[in-house]
Amino acid sequence: MRKPLNARSTQFVKIQTSARATLGANPASSASRHPIRRPFSPAHGVSLSTNLRCYVYQNLIVGTSTHHHHTPKENMTTIVIVGAGRGVGTAVAQRFGRERFAVALISRNQSHLDTLAADLTADGITARGFAADVRDTAALEHAIDTAAATLGPIEVMQYSPIPHRDFLKPVLETTKADLAGAVDFSVFGPFAAARRVLDQMRSVGTGTMVFINGGSAVRPNPGVAGTSIAFAAESAYAQILHDTLAAENIHVAQLIIPGAIRPDSPDTSPAIIADRIWNLHQQRDGFRHFLTAMEPPATG
Repeated sequence: MRKPLNARSTQFVKIQTSARATLGANPASSASRHPIRRPFSPAHGVSLSTNLRCYVYQNLIVGTSTHHHHTPKENMTTIVIVGAGRGVGTAVAQRFGRERFAVALISRNQSHLDTLAADLTADGITARGFAADVRDTAALEHAIDTAAATLGPIEVMQYSPIPHRDFLKPVLETTKADLAGAVDFSVFGPFAAARRVLDQMRSVGTGTMVFINGGSAVRPNPGVAGTSIAFAAESAYAQILHDTLAAENIHVAQLIIPGAIRPDSPDTSPAIIADRIWNLHQQRDGFRHFLTAMEPPATG
């Protein structure tokens, strides 16, 4: 049995119900029928759910303050992408940016992040880069805190850094140091990130965490021992979060990408993956999802 909603979640549900009725019936009348401190203007060309999120955010966070004078764009919530790169990270940033999210990009190289952020900004997306190595949990926590302070409260987190090649050794060649690095990367890193964004999501009244893993997370592969072991632990942690946080309107999901990501593929391109992650955020259905079906295990 689910736990009763806390006061903030109850407030979110009430505003959500009001917002759906308002935006679905007559968006132009939202300010007069549901007065708030600053009138809300639904944007054209984006989904009802995005307008709903903006409406809820202004009521829940902004509507209680008499000293908030930012424009609606500045009031958007943030997606933080841990492990942002040119492929999936950029595609997800573009997908959520179209839905009026601010985008926080986290990876190790600040210069690389600045280039990505500049490209997104040129497309009209609010984006900033914050350098951190996920194996340095203090630096990762600081990057997330700075992102929230700079861009606004975090509603969505994607944890998807690419494993280091030392984590991809065969089992009999994997050293204790290799395994420790994989655990730092795929257990302590996501643990620190999730704990840091949790209060942000609670303050917003909703949230989504998406953990992205390869096929070894669900089918241990002796050729990549480090990720097989560490991904299994990450999966267990994410599953526990999924079960625990559902009552707080915070959805935790895992997306398994069994094979290679190919830009020209109709099934595994970064744009397809970005759409899938957006759908996970919207549909909030179940924990583990597969981008494509896994090949049957080899026999013999």
